[in-house]
Amino acid sequence: MTTLLCVVLDINQENWDLPKTNNSMNEENGSLELGKFLDKFFVFLKTFLLLDPQNEFSLFLNSSSRVELIYPKPQQKSTGKKSKINEMKKERTMLKELYLKRISQQKHRKKNQLQNKQKEQIQMDFGGGGGGSGEDEILRMKEKSSFEKEIKTSISDFLTNLKPNSVEGKTTSLSESLSRVLCYINSVLKKKERQRISQQQSSNKKNTTNTMSLNQKKILSTEERVRQLELSQMLADSALRPRIMVVQLSKDVPSQYVPVMNCIFASQKIQIPIDALVLSKVDSMFLQQASHITEGVYYKTTRQTEILQILLTNFIVDHWSRRFLKLPKPSNIDYRATCFDNQKVVELGYVCSVCLSIFSKYSVLCPNCHTRFPIKKIDKIKFNSKK
Repeated sequence: MTTLLCVVLDINQENWDLPKTNNSMNEENGSLELGKFLDKFFVFLKTFLLLDPQNEFSLFLNSSSRVELIYPKPQQKSTGKKSKINEMKKERTMLKELYLKRISQQKHRKKNQLQNKQKEQIQMDFGGGGGGSGEDEILRMKEKSSFEKEIKTSISDFLTNLKPNSVEGKTTSLSESLSRVLCYINSVLKKKERQRISQQQSSNKKNTTNTMSLNQKKILSTEERVRQLELSQMLADSALRPRIMVVQLSKDVPSQYVPVMNCIFASQKIQIPIDALVLSKVDSMFLQQASHITEGVYYKTTRQTEILQILLTNFIVDHWSRRFLKLPKPSNIDYRATCFDNQKVVELGYVCSVCLSIFSKYSVLCPNCHTRFPIKKIDKIKFNSKK
């Protein structure tokens, strides 16, 4: 199953030990060095790409002031019809190449099964993955694995462009990053759907324009059906299954409770799991609820030496194959809400029936939606509760 992994990396300057500070990565001070963490994280991304040559990933940087997509870099909007036509031509040629490769593979398998088995073993040894020629697959993997320098330069540019006054404590905007990721996933899925529709339309046009005799059509009708089935299977296999992974060091911001919960319920409705790797001593209440509601993985650790092992064992598996594995689950999940006024965690509080906002103290007027509550009904409820 091909997956689209969207990573949100907490890049707050106060939570990381940057190379300029010359602080070593040790367990005594509990601090993480950004360079060493990125080296381990790149190993995780490379293994993720090796699982399937069609896997894709994107990286978002999250700070207290802004959220930015650094990989893949967003394409500039093309002006004019020529650029759009060129993009459509490239998409069609790529789909044609995939279709022709699938047909050539089936012909070779029918002729010489033994030779094909040997070729498949050689391709698997060289990272071919059993699809297409080994050289093409190796070139694709080289192109995908050349993201380290690009990500490191973009992270350094991101940190240099940050203003010192913009960092307000050890917090990040989790709600903004989740909403940006969901919008990005929506745009990618729509683009894939357009590619499928364009290929189906082109294949239907070719079938209608071909003029053949009746006997030839009867003979080739079965072959065309088989090709159409193979093409539909190929498109179904190439469909991306998105999931979100959040790497967080900062503390939760209680004022972001409502937008974060809205993003969590939106991802639950679209069936997008949210995985969370918390690299701090304190648990994240928001990410615990997010991973539990969306059926994701939540893991908290403060040991720097275990990060690579945790990434490769818990976060590399896709959502479908997690059914067959026993992954760690948080035992104590904090489901408490936060008050909208004082922004403190509330065990028992008052809920507005219109906007569902939560408050620790009783008030006749809701400060968010400004709705008035009938005092007589509230007095009756209080009187019945005392009984």
